[in-house]
Amino acid sequence: MVVYLDHAAGTSLRPEARDAWVHVQTRVGNASAIHAAGQGARRLLEEARERLAAVLGCGSIEVVFTSGGTEAVNLAIKGLWDARGGDGDAIVLPDGEHHATLDTVGWLAARRGARIRSVELDRLLGRDEEKSRGRGAARVGSQRVPNEDRSRQPAVSAALPEAAAPSAAALDH
Repeated sequence: MVVYLDHAAGTSLRPEARDAWVHVQTRVGNASAIHAAGQGARRLLEEARERLAAVLGCGSIEVVFTSGGTEAVNLAIKGLWDARGGDGDAIVLPDGEHHATLDTVGWLAARRGARIRSVELDRLLGRDEEKSRGRGAARVGSQRVPNEDRSRQPAVSAALPEAAAPSAAALDH
């Protein structure tokens, strides 16, 4: 019996997801095109978006598909930063964050004035320190289960009381 424990980089597809993928791969068409094949591709994409939105309990306009994790992280962090409404100018991150997060936050620091507050990765923060780190922060981030070693990290923002909480928290599982 083979037991595969590293599903960070490549998790097996569920049979129904695999079947749907195979079905879509038999179709041709650019979902951005106006011709019939393109409109068929667009229809498949929008139906998938609507099904996912129904499962998530949100509007289909809120479902954004990306090409991968780096693009998703970049979109989420920059979007949360821009949507903060001027609340806070700091981003709290554990030192061991994924490079996609660090690169995006570095870009925000260099071009948008974000201040980075680091948290040592190898220790748990006490509640008072969590409050202090989160106060005035625009975002608290944490890669909860890093793909390199699958260790479970504490959520930097999980125990913050609402009054001291940042305007946004992003947890990457």
